[in-house]
Amino acid sequence: MFFRKIFLFLSLALLGLFSMQQALAATPNLTVRLIDHVSNAWLSGQEVHAYEKASDGTLTWRAVRTTDGNGQAQFDLDGLGSGKAFVLQAQPFGYWVKSDEVSTAGAYGFRVGKLQVKILDGQTGQGKGSQPVTVKRWQADGNHTWAMSATTDAQGWVKLDPPDAGKVAHVLTAVSPTDGQEKLSGQLWGGPAQQFVLGNAALVAQLQDGMSGAALPAQWMEAWEKVADGSLALRAKRKTDTAGVAKFDLDGLGAGRVYLLKAQPYLQAVSSGELTTTAGTYPLKAGKLQVQILDGRNGTPYAWSDVTLLEKQVDGSLKWNAKVRTDGTGLLKMDPAQLGARPYVLRAVSMVDGTQKDSPEYAAGGSYSFTVGGAGLTVRLIDHVSNAWLSGQEVHAYEKASDGTLTWRAVRTTDGNGQAQFDLDGLGSGKAFVLQAQPFGYWVKSDEVSTAGAYGFRVGTTQVTLTDADNAAPLVGKTITALEKLPTGALRWAMQGTTNAQGQAKFDLEGLGKGAVYVLRASNPFADGKDYYSNLLTWQGAFAFALKNGKTNEPDKVLPVVHISFPAQADQVVAGGFRLYGTASDDVAMKEVRVVLTLPSGAVLDLPASFNAGNQTWTLDTGALSNPAPGTLHVVVKAVDKSQNVSEVGLDLSLVNDTTPPVIAVSSPVDGSAVPTGAFLVSGALTDNTLLPTLTAKVSGGGLASAEERAIEVAAGSGRWAVMVAPDAAFTTSAITLTLTARDGAGNTTAKVLKLYPGDVYRQAWHVLQRTGFSGGPEQLAEVVQTGPVNYLQQQLSPITLDDSAFASRQAGWLDSGGYMETDYLRHALYSRKQLQEVMTWFWDNHFSTYFYKHGVSAYELDEGAAFRTHALGNFRDLLGISAKSPAMLYTLDGVTSHMGNPNENYARELMELHTLGVVGGYTQTDVEEVARAFTGWTVKDGAFYFNAGKHDNGAKLVLGTPLAASGGLMDGEGVLDMLARHASTANRLCSKLVTLFVSDAPVAGLVSRCSATFLAQADAPDQIAQVVWTILNSPEFLGSTYRGQKFKTPLELAVDSTRNLGGESSGDDLALELPKMGMGLYTNSSPTGYAETGDRWISSGQLLSRIRFLDRLLAATPASGTTPVNLLAKAQARGMETAEGVVGYLLQLSLGPTATKAQRELGLSILTQDGALPYFNWSPDAEVRLRQLEKAIMALPEYQYQ
Repeated sequence: MFFRKIFLFLSLALLGLFSMQQALAATPNLTVRLIDHVSNAWLSGQEVHAYEKASDGTLTWRAVRTTDGNGQAQFDLDGLGSGKAFVLQAQPFGYWVKSDEVSTAGAYGFRVGKLQVKILDGQTGQGKGSQPVTVKRWQADGNHTWAMSATTDAQGWVKLDPPDAGKVAHVLTAVSPTDGQEKLSGQLWGGPAQQFVLGNAALVAQLQDGMSGAALPAQWMEAWEKVADGSLALRAKRKTDTAGVAKFDLDGLGAGRVYLLKAQPYLQAVSSGELTTTAGTYPLKAGKLQVQILDGRNGTPYAWSDVTLLEKQVDGSLKWNAKVRTDGTGLLKMDPAQLGARPYVLRAVSMVDGTQKDSPEYAAGGSYSFTVGGAGLTVRLIDHVSNAWLSGQEVHAYEKASDGTLTWRAVRTTDGNGQAQFDLDGLGSGKAFVLQAQPFGYWVKSDEVSTAGAYGFRVGTTQVTLTDADNAAPLVGKTITALEKLPTGALRWAMQGTTNAQGQAKFDLEGLGKGAVYVLRASNPFADGKDYYSNLLTWQGAFAFALKNGKTNEPDKVLPVVHISFPAQADQVVAGGFRLYGTASDDVAMKEVRVVLTLPSGAVLDLPASFNAGNQTWTLDTGALSNPAPGTLHVVVKAVDKSQNVSEVGLDLSLVNDTTPPVIAVSSPVDGSAVPTGAFLVSGALTDNTLLPTLTAKVSGGGLASAEERAIEVAAGSGRWAVMVAPDAAFTTSAITLTLTARDGAGNTTAKVLKLYPGDVYRQAWHVLQRTGFSGGPEQLAEVVQTGPVNYLQQQLSPITLDDSAFASRQAGWLDSGGYMETDYLRHALYSRKQLQEVMTWFWDNHFSTYFYKHGVSAYELDEGAAFRTHALGNFRDLLGISAKSPAMLYTLDGVTSHMGNPNENYARELMELHTLGVVGGYTQTDVEEVARAFTGWTVKDGAFYFNAGKHDNGAKLVLGTPLAASGGLMDGEGVLDMLARHASTANRLCSKLVTLFVSDAPVAGLVSRCSATFLAQADAPDQIAQVVWTILNSPEFLGSTYRGQKFKTPLELAVDSTRNLGGESSGDDLALELPKMGMGLYTNSSPTGYAETGDRWISSGQLLSRIRFLDRLLAATPASGTTPVNLLAKAQARGMETAEGVVGYLLQLSLGPTATKAQRELGLSILTQDGALPYFNWSPDAEVRLRQLEKAIMALPEYQYQ
């Protein structure tokens, strides 16, 4: 009875304790009040989510509650106050706000909307609804960093919680409707609600030339605010437009705040007065003092010369003010600070004698002229070769009339310094003179002299020394004739001379140094009836004419060949300029290509084209044309060879006044499209009624620190263009804005803006293609992206459902199975859509490695491979049986010789060590011996597996602790295979190898463990391996970004990947030959371990060299017979890629998919264009060769060698 009472008492006590625990468990331990940070209002009806925060920072959702009328929400969170930490999240203002970490129970005030700003319309004072704004973290250097973006509500409010709000300053930015530019708020610290005024009435600054009143475009205009202490603070900076206008959105203008404008278009800065009135238009004039400075010797502009500006003091002295420099017209435009209050003087150096000359005083603004120096002519007669001054020689001066006739005016004799002084009426004032002298027995005429000063009259400009090349002896008394070589190849007599005792003769050839070219002819110097010719004479000075007896050196008279590829006859052009290009070649060597433009005005431009001898192409950008009257523009292209032979080709263009803007068409991607977080191509065409409008692209967003803006090449003729938008490493998922601006030669512009949205799915899809197949091209990548990587993997895991009819058609088209046993597998790997099946087929073939040279029968390897393909994603026990009964394996590991009484242990050992359990899988040497006995009698007969019962050891056996009864026969071996296929060590080994294959060379223990569990659980499933592989491929380790690009490609992967990337049409035979050269011949690995899947086994200097040599052969300029044909040019053109950036981007896409970077783009452009020295043209004869060189460099990158 006593014990009953005690038991009843204890039961009631325990029941009470349990009830109390239940009551405690139901009591909320956290009361959250959601509070508007600025108004302190309680926010009711809002969902508050509670997340448990793990030690690694990851958040796990635990509960959600809705705040009541008092803004409160009650939570009962397990572990709160007992070491666990939680984070709250709510979305009261349209975006998620995260609380600080909460680790203690009780009341918690969750304050939101710490930064509240009302955006006001500067015109109406009303709130601006739906106004996009950007919140940036304030930086002292002005490089504020993005924090978040938002849009105002209907009343113009934004209520925000940027990171560290209240702890650091933030600023808001928005585009002002006043000037279309981004406006910056003041510093915002949170706390009370604040205002940001946007779109004040515009302050319009108009910058004008002080003399002409002309607008000054493209000049920086600054708006400075005068703050309370009198200092100036820069508030805005704008460039003037074509009308010289800059608009400003300035707060407080006309309401007490004071501003002034500054600009410096010329030599000194100019400033407005203080602007304290309301907004409006304010003119600002610059260049109020303009002086045209002329050279006194000839009245020409005193151009690009230093001049000193002096300020006149009260005492009459001149004080240095500034050092200024004239422009190309000799003009100075200045704004001295005291102009109008004090006079200024300019001081310049005379070009005649170097003395300093002062200008008149300039007391007020205006336009003036200042002539520096005077006139005079000092002639010095000089032997051109020796540079000796020739004294005692008469020099005659002749006035040259407009019709070319000469009238003698004076004669002077040179003094000891070879000088003669002349005072010639009209020299420097429009008259022209010619000098003549006769120092060497023939009259020499100077160039025309029309300006005063010093003149060096150089005579004997060519001194020829005629020698016998065999003995260097001078040839005396020989007649030398100078012949002018005409552009047509003809020779025209110029003058003649006879060699003196030193074998020398002097010539003064009038056209030498002025474009004329000469050839010297020695008449019958060796008395053999032959005339001998010199090389071309193109310069003045000493000339060695060495003759080789018998070698007459006849000059080249064959004209070069020149073509114009673009533009075409009658194309329209504008005065802004245009591009021409074409080809030129010669039988010996080209010298140059020149383009002569005759404008409708009659003006002629002779311009050198850029010629590349390597691909025989020439190009010319004309630049802006002067005298741009409309009409017919005649073009003549001249090709000049090294022998000065000239060929010409011409066409007529129409120079027009163009008012029609170009049209930008975007082919891909369309506005709003998803794009990769790596590089991607945007392409299209640019059309205009005139030639070659220019295109610029500006890329912003996507996490870029700053916008990237650059010129984009447009293909002539087609107008095709391509922009490779590329990050430094990877774009963020924030939107990318691409602004395309086209401008034609007449200045007509148009723009197109694309919003593009980066996503990781492209990189994930590329990773899937790389790891679960043999890579692919853009089409395969697009398929995976469209299908979805996970869905694609599920399709690949069920290969029977995939339409592989295209591959079947290929197989039917091949006349045979190839020249090598490896060919069949390589064809499957190259062209089957069942890529995962092919990866797994090779995996099993390599796992159960056999050695062809042990048996020499190709059919054994091919049959085994076909069986592995059929069961690649099936049941492991079936695969194990295929290998065990394969004649290839029975020969490789000597099963054919294993019989009762003399069992061969090779297969038994490798079966457990390599194929199943692993070296530490728990077996012993005794197990090896017992397993060897179990497989005695397993042999080959008539090319197939055969069990020879008479050779089998029928005794009892004990394997891994499991007995095999006597007289088991064939089932002894089958039983061993059954046992090993289900063993936990087998699961671990197989999963370790599969994780290494698909995920990482380094062990990923957790994934191996999950994989092993699936392996064992699905041991009887017909798709056991498919489920095992799915466990790996559907894991975060595989689908995530951690292990991407970390595995070094095997030679097999490199060979097949590269062919598939390039869309090569391979029969497979060439790759079968290439793989052994890289150390990975299929079916010929003598080691039963198979080839390694880890990169460390494939990285060595020799291995890398063999890879480069493979790429050399694949992408050789002239591929060897039988090499996989690749036509990169055709592929690029089929995609519309005609420009250098287009083909670089396209080839990077082929090889690196969506992972390419800006650095790789720049490297590719550098390689393709030889650092910009060699333009790329898709019609150039070397286009394909250059693309192959580029692709070879891309595939040699580490980023390509890894997957």
